[in-house]
Amino acid sequence: LTSDSWKTWAPEIYEDYLQCHCNIVARDSSLDLIYPAETLDILPFASLTANLGPRTTCCRHRDSKNRGAGGLCAVKTLGRFNWKRGGHLILHKLGLIVEMRPGDVVFFPSAIISHENIPIGDSEKRYSLVWYSAGGLFHWQDANFHSLISWGEVDPIGLDDHQRKGEYRWINGWKRHSTLSELIARATNPSGVLKT
Repeated sequence: LTSDSWKTWAPEIYEDYLQCHCNIVARDSSLDLIYPAETLDILPFASLTANLGPRTTCCRHRDSKNRGAGGLCAVKTLGRFNWKRGGHLILHKLGLIVEMRPGDVVFFPSAIISHENIPIGDSEKRYSLVWYSAGGLFHWQDANFHSLISWGEVDPIGLDDHQRKGEYRWINGWKRHSTLSELIARATNPSGVLKT
């Protein structure tokens, strides 16, 4: 798993995650990282969960602590199972059921879209790796590395402005996802310069 897919499908969100992760690491070099600091640009997620099953599936849920509208997580499936009969990813809000072969990776906004997996057979094995970053890391960065409480103590005007702009952040977060026309433009213009 590398950043190439992420950069292709959602480059603005990739840059947001990379910038946040780099800012936090620069602020506190004693942090335990899931990757060496010099490789942050490969996959700039702050957290990795290994679901070791042996028959990993999940019930319907949203990852509400992950970043909201401008966020993504990455899920990679592993194991030996009949991917035509089980292990599918259900994305409820989108009305999609996605076949997930062993080794497949999917990026989606897990804090927003309720999701679950279809069970696999009794004798099958299914594992998953999930990369994500907590939304609180982005809030902490935006608050100049303060909690909301301490931010209010040192900069009450800044905190008030931040709280009033919640709807703006939500709308802007969705705008950071690529549109079909942007994807087509990037595919037909590999230089990356979009013409408007």
